[in-house]
Amino acid sequence: MQRDAGKGARVDQDGLSSCVLLEIYRSHHHSKEAQESAFAELYRRYSGSVYRFIASRIADEDDAKDLSSAVWEIALRQLRSFEWRTDKTDDPLRAWLFAIAVRKIQEYLRQPVTTPLDLLENRLNYANHYDDPAGFDADQPQHPSPLTQMTMDRLLHEGLAFLSPQEREVMIQSYYGKRNSREIGELLKMTPVHVRVTLSRACKKLRALCERTFPRHRE
Repeated sequence: MQRDAGKGARVDQDGLSSCVLLEIYRSHHHSKEAQESAFAELYRRYSGSVYRFIASRIADEDDAKDLSSAVWEIALRQLRSFEWRTDKTDDPLRAWLFAIAVRKIQEYLRQPVTTPLDLLENRLNYANHYDDPAGFDADQPQHPSPLTQMTMDRLLHEGLAFLSPQEREVMIQSYYGKRNSREIGELLKMTPVHVRVTLSRACKKLRALCERTFPRHRE
């Protein structure tokens, strides 16, 4: 992968850096077609990594897709005022998009949940929280009522039987041990990334098993 030494921006096969594409998109001296093409190329470059970032932290695939779309809706509105600065990173656009994604993830995790399965998933996803360059830091999940807590315990207990030994242990350490991904990784000799991937996979299995009994509903 080549780099534009003057701007520190990525260069793809056609030789245009992301910084140049951004200027084309924002410039009134270029045609509307050229601006749309520049934005389409920026979307092609970054949309996959934005979605993967969100999907690694949100177990529900449809919600991850919705959050990814919301990131690009914001980007479309604010991109013309975005300031390209390379004093902290050589790809400031990527960092900016990830920062938007972090905010959308935080909003998602703070949404009121209305089923024991949602509460359980939200509790388990807390293990995905960690400090990254964008400053992601999820709030502690809400404290459920005693009856809801009992239902959550039963859901997890029944679901553990359908998980692999590693997924089961990660879930136990997250839910009962209330450990985050870094702490679980140190305990189980796994990297935090591996912990988050394992937990995400386990959450998807658990949701598939339980969703027919507790249909998903968010206000």
